[in-house]
Amino acid sequence: MSSPARSTLLSLSVLILLIAQFSWPYLSPNPSHSPPSTLVQHTFAASLAKCAELHERPGVPIDFHNRTQSDRWDGESPDVLIKNATIWTGEDDGKEVRMGEVWIRNGLVSHVAGRGEPLPSKLSSSTIQIDAHGLFDLHSHLGAESFPLLSATIDENSVLPNSNISPYLRSLDGFNGHDESFKLSVAGGTTSAIVLPGSANQMGGQAFAFKLRPTKDNSPRSRLLEPPFDIAGLNRTRKAGEPLRWRSMKMACGENPRRVYGMNRMDEGWATRSSFEKATKLKVSQDEFCDRAIRASNAKTVLAEKFPDDLEWEALVALLRGKVKLHTHCYTTEDLDSFTRHSNEWKYEVAAFHHAHEAHLVPDIIKSAWNSTPAAAIFAVFAGYKKEAYYSSVFAAKLLHESGIKVVLKSDGPSAVFPRHLIFEAAQVHYYGLPAHVAMSSVTSTPATVAGLGHRVGFVRPGYDADIVLWNSHPLSLGATPQQVLVDGIPQLPLRPITGPIFPSSLLPPTPPHHTKASIAASISPDLPTSRNVSSSATFINISEIFLPGNVGDGGIDHLSSTPSKEDSLSLVVRDGKIICAGHCPLSPEDLQYSTDLKGGTILPPLISFGPPMGLEVFESEPSTSDGMIPGNSLRDLKEVLNGGVARAADGVSFGDKHVLLAKEAGVGIAVASPPSGGFLKGLAVAFRTAAKHGLEQDAFVKEVVGLHLSIARSSSGTPSITTQINALRQLLLSPPTVTGANYFDLAANGALPLIISVNKADDIAALIRLKVQVELERGSQVKLVIAGGAEAWIVADELAAHDVAVILSPLRAPPSTWSSLRANPGPPLTPATSLTILHRAGVKLGISVHDAWLASARQLLLEMGWALKSSDGELSRGEVVSLATTSLASVLGLDHWQMGAAGERKAEFLAYEGDALSGFEAKLVASASPVGAGGVEFFL
Repeated sequence: MSSPARSTLLSLSVLILLIAQFSWPYLSPNPSHSPPSTLVQHTFAASLAKCAELHERPGVPIDFHNRTQSDRWDGESPDVLIKNATIWTGEDDGKEVRMGEVWIRNGLVSHVAGRGEPLPSKLSSSTIQIDAHGLFDLHSHLGAESFPLLSATIDENSVLPNSNISPYLRSLDGFNGHDESFKLSVAGGTTSAIVLPGSANQMGGQAFAFKLRPTKDNSPRSRLLEPPFDIAGLNRTRKAGEPLRWRSMKMACGENPRRVYGMNRMDEGWATRSSFEKATKLKVSQDEFCDRAIRASNAKTVLAEKFPDDLEWEALVALLRGKVKLHTHCYTTEDLDSFTRHSNEWKYEVAAFHHAHEAHLVPDIIKSAWNSTPAAAIFAVFAGYKKEAYYSSVFAAKLLHESGIKVVLKSDGPSAVFPRHLIFEAAQVHYYGLPAHVAMSSVTSTPATVAGLGHRVGFVRPGYDADIVLWNSHPLSLGATPQQVLVDGIPQLPLRPITGPIFPSSLLPPTPPHHTKASIAASISPDLPTSRNVSSSATFINISEIFLPGNVGDGGIDHLSSTPSKEDSLSLVVRDGKIICAGHCPLSPEDLQYSTDLKGGTILPPLISFGPPMGLEVFESEPSTSDGMIPGNSLRDLKEVLNGGVARAADGVSFGDKHVLLAKEAGVGIAVASPPSGGFLKGLAVAFRTAAKHGLEQDAFVKEVVGLHLSIARSSSGTPSITTQINALRQLLLSPPTVTGANYFDLAANGALPLIISVNKADDIAALIRLKVQVELERGSQVKLVIAGGAEAWIVADELAAHDVAVILSPLRAPPSTWSSLRANPGPPLTPATSLTILHRAGVKLGISVHDAWLASARQLLLEMGWALKSSDGELSRGEVVSLATTSLASVLGLDHWQMGAAGERKAEFLAYEGDALSGFEAKLVASASPVGAGGVEFFL
């Protein structure tokens, strides 16, 4: 060997010795310098694999849309050919509507053909029709907050002492596949949902996408939609070259974590920033390790140390690496500002701000989020339920869209907006100015894309999941109902022939061009609505229909209608606050001087809101804004209350609060409310006019004591049993307590005062009917029993009619939210008829109202009337439907005295609409008349 060769060998030997001396601690844990063990080698290989995907971003496999079978197909369902279809595809930014056919095979959309285009032959299929892709709910708690609500199945929030920062929690681990809401949601057209943890924690945990159709075992894993590869036990391994899948996470800011953990917003800011600092340190340590590991691997050596990881923080690190879709519950300007600043400080993307009630006020702050503009996942009209939602606007979707922010409508269900009615959210924002194609996209393609799943759901495209909904009318029309829903190509509703055109009219339902700059500005103002122009005299011309209280007609309604001819149109004349003519009126020049053209519009009586604590509460969580809860949750409380007399809601009404004024502007002229109570005794209900400024104005109160209101329910272990409550009521009616002043239990037992009982369960209603019979026999009276709520009342419809028991369906479309309402009738397409129709057929005295817990729901009362008309399938006349929220409801509650009066003597009390008020989304409220004070007609913007 030559000298240079020996010199090179010597140098190499020295280098190896030096590497061994200084590097061996990294290469092997064995102090004897033996080769690394198999375990160490395997650990190092696993670490290198983690390093290899460290900077990968989730994506879509190149050949994904070439697949011929869905990974979610059941392997059994046959092909389906959908013919003669009006297809809303989601293409062209949601504007494309095609006429043609769709072929579904192996759980996928195989072909979409325009009319006249060829389809593959040899199809064995059924023939139905189609409208759009299944709805995608971006904010759901289905399976985590299951219906019926039971403590054993509510798993959406962790409220352990140290769980405010919980990125490690997973909604998958709390998912209940037996939630009653699934089948109802699917029946409403919702086919997929992101199930989020709740908002009690600032970092609530990881979310997952689910399909809502039932599976063979209803297990959580069987419903997962494209889960991340690291979920163990799914028998699904990542193929070579296959991109990562998106993960999802839920965070929250503002009132919820503050309330649960006793923090303020400064505490929240620090909790967020300090958490991201910990995650960043872990991320840096991973990067540094991978640098060393890659160098070692290139040198064909092995590191003994493991890839640094921490199960508590790994999801937050994944967010920092751009692998997670972040959904953030955030309402107010200050919270949106804070969260977007945090996103820039720590450089993470926000997929969507949820609820975002003030986002329309600060679109530039939304756009300032790091790297990309978050979507706004909002409600249509559900607002004002707490301070954070006070500055919401029904025009928010329109304003956000015009600001360049993606708009998503979601449910937050099942307890907020019931996900069966997700399409109704889209229909409402369309009514308030959002373009139709954007409204449709807001519940289909946009949420699917925001969730990172727009490559397989949200569109009707070849290669996409066959999640298809067939609607009985345009999806954005009021009461649109699926005739068939397919999920993964599998029909979810009973198969039956569907013939004829898909829509009575395929045209988009018209909406009035009434959203002026002034009305929008008034809506988004943080101030209360200001008074409008009021006149003691007015004339309304070109009216198609007039509905006013009368002695005859449907439900106490006099119904006048005209032909489409303008010459045959009706008029209504008001002079000095009184109606002097309604119908074919001879109009003088003076009359025409004050005239307003309703353009074929409608006159209605003022709507009556029953249920929500209107005028008695602004924010339930803020005691200073409420009349407060009356005692009565236990029988001991009840005895103490009765010793001092029954609480009168009239004594606590606050006139002119924002909920009252917004309800007035939506046509609610009279509010019936009872004192807020969580127990048996709700107190004495009041009826007041929403136009009144205070309780001393003339005619401010329709009736100060409407009825004695009780509740029969058992919502917690602290409330007495149902049998105890009904027995207590028996004693109170048969042997009323001695009290100072009026004895309202005695009045109710004698039939001098309506006895209103909030109750849902059919068996409890039956027990109350038996009690009514007993009291009437023993006291020789006629008890005026009114059932409020009545989710299961349809089961005892004949008995209710036979015993002259009235029912107020509140809400009209009740879900099975509690054990007591488990048998709520869902109506079409799951059952042939609605509860309203069944009760009406039986001859039960009826009224309808809205959700009794949400004050904002009062503004939807006119839409509920339109829904009642459409869902009755012609069994209720237009006059009868109008009466349900006006004269019939007034009769049930004993408010008959406000209705009548001869021409020239009847005080003006009505609503004037442009357009058909019962059509749903075509009408514009132009004016309302009220006898309050000096009386007059108030004109709206």
